[in-house]
Amino acid sequence: MVARRPGRTPDAAAIRAVIVFAAAVSAAVGAFAEVQTTAEVSVSAAMVHVGDSVSFSSTEEGRVTLQAAASRDVKALLEADVSMTPGGSPDFSLSLPRAYVKVRFPWFRLTVGKTRLSWGSGFLFDAGDAIFGHLPPLADLSAADLRDRTAWLVSPYVAIGDFSFIEGVYLPFMPVLPSPVPVAAPPLVSVDSVSVGARAVLGWPGFTLEAGYLYDGERNLYKPFLSLQASLYFELYGAAGISIPDDAASWDDMKNSLELSCGLFRTFDLEDRGSLSVRAEAGFVPMGEWEEAVGGLPSASLGYGASAFVEAAYSPVDTVSLSARSILSPVDASGVGMLGVSWIIYQGLTLSGNAFFMFGDTDDVYGWGRDGDIGVTAGMRFAF
Repeated sequence: MVARRPGRTPDAAAIRAVIVFAAAVSAAVGAFAEVQTTAEVSVSAAMVHVGDSVSFSSTEEGRVTLQAAASRDVKALLEADVSMTPGGSPDFSLSLPRAYVKVRFPWFRLTVGKTRLSWGSGFLFDAGDAIFGHLPPLADLSAADLRDRTAWLVSPYVAIGDFSFIEGVYLPFMPVLPSPVPVAAPPLVSVDSVSVGARAVLGWPGFTLEAGYLYDGERNLYKPFLSLQASLYFELYGAAGISIPDDAASWDDMKNSLELSCGLFRTFDLEDRGSLSVRAEAGFVPMGEWEEAVGGLPSASLGYGASAFVEAAYSPVDTVSLSARSILSPVDASGVGMLGVSWIIYQGLTLSGNAFFMFGDTDDVYGWGRDGDIGVTAGMRFAF
């Protein structure tokens, strides 16, 4: 298997390139269509238990989004983020989460640029996501979308019915985790390292079947997957995926990569005009460890064989939301939880607060008594 390529972080040249690219796209789109601009500013502060004391940190973030439609058949979006971390090194970062053009032709649609394709099914665990992986890197349990990574891609889409379609994807390079050290990126991408794949989605009223395949050129992996969704009393969904090395000769060469996920979701409309949403998900690595390791984490690189996620959100009115989330490690009975509240106090202005905590032994996946085992955050977000 090919070694994983380190992620790329923006240096000065990259930041200048992003700014130039943003200006060029804005000018080109603005010449042919009315551009809708939205912006969002958020400020948050956190207090976290570290050692025998309490540490404080703050973050300021901004996002600008430009949307344009030259016609009903051509749409474009450009999204830029800046994050300020006082005292950090560096103390700010600039990123381009999305920058794409979507074109609708008579027989198919085409998306080109940086965006997200949601393969498989799952809010946190998704064994069918051959592009971004079974479990995304999780930095903020309070985020509205826990699977929001994007990648540069070209994707054709062909509708084959009211609920069915075929979608292909070409990725010059697979999305990877950011590297703490800037890595020089080659100006060209070898044809041997590109990734290509496709999926077919067949839908019927109340039921959806999805099957797909991705060749990961950077790691020489073949990644088929299968996903099912059913709308009964609950929205039920599940997925299975596996990564097959290029030199695999038997089941023993690929069984360790088998991943499974399943979940359910439902929103209840309450008599007092409020709503209650509940979600539960589980992720499985069948060849992982199924017994608690003695004196620390499991030695196997696969980790424990099961993880779980539960969530409940109650909104008594449209402007107030109370939520609770938890990620669990059932094998060693540990986990991390979060309690949150948000209030839209004025149009566009949202106040929020969260408390998070760990439970379990100090040598478990999560544990009380270690750095970061409890903390609180407070913030505000203004969109205009």
